[in-house]
Amino acid sequence: MAISQISLARHNATKFEEGIQQLFLEAAPLLDLIPTVTNGSLQGRWRRLKTLPDVGTRRLYMPFAESQGGWDTQAFDIPIYGGMLRIDEQLLTEPGGAEEWADQIELYSQAMAFQLNTDAINGDRAVDVDGMDGLKVQIAAGPARMTLAPVTAGDLDLTSPALRKDNAPELIRLMDLAFLRIRQGTGGSPNLIVMNDDLYNLMSDAFRQSGFLTTSQDSIGRDYMTYKGAKIVLAGFSYAEALEQTEASNAVIPADFDGDGNTSMLFLRTGKQYVRWVQKHPLKVTEARVNADGSSDDEMVTRVKKVEHPITIHVKHPYSAARLTGITIE
Repeated sequence: MAISQISLARHNATKFEEGIQQLFLEAAPLLDLIPTVTNGSLQGRWRRLKTLPDVGTRRLYMPFAESQGGWDTQAFDIPIYGGMLRIDEQLLTEPGGAEEWADQIELYSQAMAFQLNTDAINGDRAVDVDGMDGLKVQIAAGPARMTLAPVTAGDLDLTSPALRKDNAPELIRLMDLAFLRIRQGTGGSPNLIVMNDDLYNLMSDAFRQSGFLTTSQDSIGRDYMTYKGAKIVLAGFSYAEALEQTEASNAVIPADFDGDGNTSMLFLRTGKQYVRWVQKHPLKVTEARVNADGSSDDEMVTRVKKVEHPITIHVKHPYSAARLTGITIE
């Protein structure tokens, strides 16, 4: 877990931090579903295998013709998420002041979790140099075979009942191919599939219409959130969409995620050697300076707390993440 009770206990977490943990997991489920490595630094470095050793042959009394394989060293920066929480001392002394402070803490916690959830998928350091490169950028920079697309444009069009019925077999074929690519590259299958909620709804209907998902009993209300053992995770919305209730353009994986009117789903094999979170330390809350009266204030006007979490998503193994593109949902 990125933010667990165990990791918080290691630095004597406050009730505030423990409360933020729960809010984080509600708004950003990937924090709980992808394991975390704590490295104690704002920079991560690791060696990536590029070529395997050559297994040679030799003649009698002659040396092997061989190599020891090739490696390269890669590095990434860990951005610091967080900010300052302030509330006027007068509000704290008003009736309901404690509730006012709690409301501000809750809203800030949710906004921070939504931001991490969004950046984990869409983050791009070419746009925000202080942020993280998300899964979209990291998969694009990986092996080309880990980005899949239908042979013919439109083969994954799910916009009408008839198209969903016709195209369901091709969707399943490509989803299975994503499993094969990760299995061939890492020796294990993906355990997470991340997608848009509209795509999940249309995919479910496509499977039902094509007979791949039985509806012979308990068909109303029956739901499923796995595919071949991999957990299906809905990417959700940015905090703007969550608050304003406007349109799906603020979805983390929108209908135009590919940039050409189509969307994608992401397949991940998670683990400390595969797709993981890397953090310098768990979520930390620091009180501002303590005044003579014991309060923690900014010039004795506002109560101040600093919230910070240095963390980033990282695809360590180049074959542990795949992206299926070209899916039309609107």
